[in-house]
Amino acid sequence: MEIHPPISDRTNEQLLDIIETQEEWKPEVVDLAKKELVERGVPIKTQETRRTIRTKFNERIKKTKARATYTEIEKMLIVLLGPILVLLFRDIFMFHSGEGHKRKNLQGMFYLFLGFCLWGLILYLYLNN
Repeated sequence: MEIHPPISDRTNEQLLDIIETQEEWKPEVVDLAKKELVERGVPIKTQETRRTIRTKFNERIKKTKARATYTEIEKMLIVLLGPILVLLFRDIFMFHSGEGHKRKNLQGMFYLFLGFCLWGLILYLYLNN
């Protein structure tokens, strides 16, 4: 199996990164990285600790993103200014916060829809008077 750059040419940090993100690598590459680190004097315990720390960190990030919401002021601004900005910049996903922010993304779309309804109502009332 050819790996570019070869495992032996990689730094300890790069090898530890391979071990910390095993899901992204083929099992053979992970095994080679572990063996190379042991040869360089990095014990298996240290490798496992680094992987555990990285996994816990990623879980905390996921939970934080899942709980993220807009503040009340941001919600009001999206309702009032969102439709204007969307029409001006032609970007309906302007208030999309990225992957993992499910609640915040739904809020953004809901308040943007609410803003379009509000501006539609204002325009309707203005034109019918």
